[in-house]
Amino acid sequence: MLLVGLAFENAIIGILIGRNPALVTRNKIESEILGSRGHGIAEGAKKLIRLTSQQLQLLERIEEYLFWAGRYPLPLKSGIFINSGVQELRTFRSDDPASVNKMFDELVAVLEREAKTRG
Repeated sequence: MLLVGLAFENAIIGILIGRNPALVTRNKIESEILGSRGHGIAEGAKKLIRLTSQQLQLLERIEEYLFWAGRYPLPLKSGIFINSGVQELRTFRSDDPASVNKMFDELVAVLEREAKTRG
């Protein structure tokens, strides 16, 4: 889930920077490209493609792994780990791979379409 999240993050940020190169300077990348949470792939993807509620929920689950679950045994605040609603974010479902592939293909199509218009 962490690697999937990083792939989505790179694709989304790449498209957004392609659309607005001013987000990057020689010394800095705008820290809130994906929203105030930093790794907000759900918010970033909503700017680029239409998402079903299932896809949005999947991206929110993947974000949990980007923020902490893919790297640390526990989050900084115990309430995040204990809260039952948040615990559901740390799940993997049998249909996740197909949903991930479909969304990633949609992002690649956006990237290719925009690269053709610039190139």
